[in-house]
Amino acid sequence: MLARQVQTRCFSTRASSAQLLRDFLHQSLYQGHTGYFGGSSLPVGTLTQPILFNDLSSKSVYQQLLHEQYRKLQASWLTPSEIFSPHWGEAIAAYIAGQACQANHAGPLNIIEIGGGTGRLALDILNWLRREAQPLYATATYRSIELSPGLASVQQTKLHGDNYHRQHFQVHRGDAMLPGSWGPASSSPCFIIMMEVLDNCPHDKVVRQGPAKGWQQVVVARDQQGHPAEVLQPLTDDLILECMTAASWEFPPRPWWRTQLDSLLGGPPDGEVIFLPTTALRLLQTICAVRPCHSIIAADFDELPDVVIQGLNAPLVAATAAGVAKDFDTYLDSNLSGNCDIFFPTNFSALSQLYHKAAGSSVQTEASHLKTSDFMTAHADTAATRLRDGYNPLLEDFSNSSFFLAQSLQAGH
Repeated sequence: MLARQVQTRCFSTRASSAQLLRDFLHQSLYQGHTGYFGGSSLPVGTLTQPILFNDLSSKSVYQQLLHEQYRKLQASWLTPSEIFSPHWGEAIAAYIAGQACQANHAGPLNIIEIGGGTGRLALDILNWLRREAQPLYATATYRSIELSPGLASVQQTKLHGDNYHRQHFQVHRGDAMLPGSWGPASSSPCFIIMMEVLDNCPHDKVVRQGPAKGWQQVVVARDQQGHPAEVLQPLTDDLILECMTAASWEFPPRPWWRTQLDSLLGGPPDGEVIFLPTTALRLLQTICAVRPCHSIIAADFDELPDVVIQGLNAPLVAATAAGVAKDFDTYLDSNLSGNCDIFFPTNFSALSQLYHKAAGSSVQTEASHLKTSDFMTAHADTAATRLRDGYNPLLEDFSNSSFFLAQSLQAGH
């Protein structure tokens, strides 16, 4: 009885004008001027001066400096590209140059960034290429595909304000999931960068309310009071089905006492819940279709702390002001829509499986992932980000993040 009561609280039984969860979350994050990334007040901040890490005496001094920057900028968050500028971007530029040389890259260097934020990463990459790899820089084109009109404008201003880079950089307003946002399809080799893009890719949700029962998809509908509510439906959506079968979705082991209690109650109170990265799969499918000869460089969170929403790959819903975050236990509250960041952890092993699925069995692909600290140790000037007490925030601050490196092994790449 207790299990049924909890289930009844979590899910409605009838749907009216229902939409899949990924569409509901997309509206909350990206729709027009009401979405989290679409408003006039941009959630991401930009530093006016780089942080001189070697001049800071200790970790506590560094953290206080960051806190002051958040307070001064009134930003919800600062990206690693911003905090560790120019070192983060230079590490990625060094990786790109190394890969290009290894492949005996002879043609133009094409770089495409999805969700370029404030343009800081593009600026640091182009600065490094101009300084350290002039032959590559001379042929380089750097294209940003940006969904947020405000951030697209910031990028345009920052990069076109540089006399050298303006002829190499362009920004296109559009949704990278849609082939039309990429322009004509091209088989030319390219590097595709996605920094903290995957975490904001809306997910779908599936539920199984007992081991002997089948999976159901979750849609969001308005209840009799007009409030958003989750509704269970038979699993029919093609993209959800494709995502479920393309990768392994394994639940972590449950404590023995939890298993015993669930057995007495007839199963977990909310059943088995999985949040599926369907939008990320669609994005990978688009990339493989319109830029089949590519190398992908992505970085994101592989784990999120203190998530209160139940389910595998469950999101964090948070509003941040002056660097202070407040977490919420739902993404359904109408008052939160457009005012909260909704971000998901990335299962990088599953992402590799989704990537191979998106590329197709006839295409030879490689995919790997490694912790951010390992990537930066290999490619960044880590001495430049070490504090005087020995703490290195570039290697230690984002311990819950990883890099995803993938490429299609097409002829000529």
